[in-house]
Order: sequence, then structure tokens, then C-alpha cells
Amino acid sequence: MSDKVYDSVFKTMAQKMPQLLAPFVAEVFGLKGLEGKRAEPMPTGFQLPRRRIDADAVFRLGGSTFHLECQSSRDPSMGLRMLEYDFAIALADARSRGTTGAVAFPRSAVFYPAGAPRGLEVAVEGLGFADNSLAYAPAVVDAGAFSLDYLVDAGLWLVVPFYLARYERRMRRAGGPTARARSEYLADCGRLGEAFAKGMASGEGELYNELVRLTVRVSDHILRGQDDLAGEARSAMGGEVLELISEKMERLEREGRELRREGRIEGRQELAGRLLELGVDKSIIDRALAEGEAARSN
Repeated sequence: MSDKVYDSVFKTMAQKMPQLLAPFVAEVFGLKGLEGKRAEPMPTGFQLPRRRIDADAVFRLGGSTFHLECQSSRDPSMGLRMLEYDFAIALADARSRGTTGAVAFPRSAVFYPAGAPRGLEVAVEGLGFADNSLAYAPAVVDAGAFSLDYLVDAGLWLVVPFYLARYERRMRRAGGPTARARSEYLADCGRLGEAFAKGMASGEGELYNELVRLTVRVSDHILRGQDDLAGEARSAMGGEVLELISEKMERLEREGRELRREGRIEGRQELAGRLLELGVDKSIIDRALAEGEAARSN
């Protein structure tokens, strides 16, 4: 199973939607008082003596440092990998703060978007020192353990785009998915679409439009090679409208490069009006127009 799509989606949210991190770490680590707080990104790349390592997400929130890794398959060395990451993060953080008397490990977790493997152990039980031995065990988060209602009610939107990943084995079975699996998959796509629509109505249209786009990307990955079913899933989630937006935005970008005359602005405004009629969030249209004008002036 390729985990590149899942990793990419996870990193996109961690980097571009930092407001989604606080509810996630509050849930995973049982923390209070993080409501409304925004994560501050920290460096994710670290140079070791013989190689470089790159973490998925490292950030500071509520006075603590956090480290999250997205992992789609079983890796017997995951405990050692996480220890290596966390030690590098702790040293870099101490040096950046000018702290010489204490090194604090981050709160860390491994996120499994397609379900944590059975019998999984992400720990190093014998972290030995001269006088004692410590156990090191990052938290393990299984996306498949959450119901959709719980994710939405708890504001765990960082997990929502991976909700459909629980179907991957059923949808990729030899001979194709069963009629029951198709029906359940499309029903959940519809429920996701309803959740996104409510989010858009709350006034954060740009955020939820992006979440739809990322969820569609996960769905397309799960249903690769099943174009008809992928199209039905996109339609159920509202993704067909976003696909149209993407095509229109590409057209706007081409116009920004090719056209330099005044008549171009009127054409873009006319296109913006058509997108509004399709139900596209106005903030996205305004941003596209602004970016187009910036390109025109360069």
C-alpha cells in the first residue's frame, strides 16, 4: 500500500491548516484549555551525522512541543524511528532556547490513517541509562477507531479526510468491491458531504472547501482504477463542483499569463459571477482574482 497520498494530505493540513491541530492533540493527549489556540510551526528537518531525517509535523502549542507522524503501514522499527525523531527535536529545541540544563522530549504520536496494524508496538521499553531504564512510548492514533459523528462533534477535522481510508481493503479486493461495500462507501461519502456543507455554512468556506478537496484526493487514491465509482463518490461529497473550480482556476491562471489588456478584467469578473452561481465560496473567488491581478502586475 502506497502511503504517499496519505502522508501528503496529512502534511498539507498540518502546514496549511494549523487551526486543526489543537483539537487533535487535545483529544490524543487529554489536554484542556487549547480551544482557539493556534499551533506555531517548528523546523521538521534534522541533519544527523550520516543522514537527514524529516518529521511530518512539529509545532508548539500551549507551551508544549508536539511531534506527529503519519504512518500507513506496519514498521517494526517505528519505536526507534520515533525515538530518533524526538531526540533530534528535543536537542534542536533546547539549543534554540539556549537551554543547557534540561532537554525536554516533545509529546509525540503516530497517526495511522488506514487503521493501526494488529499487535502494533510503537515503543522502546529498555531505554537504558547508567542507573535506571526508562520506557518510551509515543501515542498511537487509529483513524478507524472514530465514528464520523464523533469526529465532527469533537472538531477532529484533521482526521476527517481519512475517514474513508477504512474502506481501502474492501474497495481494493480482487474482483472489485461488493455491492454492499459500494453502497456503504457512497453512503459515507454523502454523510461527509453533509458535514462539509454545514462547515461551509458556518462562514469558513475556504477551509471546508480545502477539506473537501483533500478528502476527494484520498477517495480517488482508494478508488484508483475505478473511475465510475470515484466519480459517484466525488459527486456525493460535493467534489464535482470543486473539480470544476480547479479547471476554472487553471483557466484564470492561463489568462493571467497570456492576457495583458484591460478587457481581461471584465472577463474574469464575469467568470467569478458564474462560479458564485455554482455555489463556490466567495473567499476562494476573491483570492483567485487577487492572485491573478498580482500576476498581471508582475
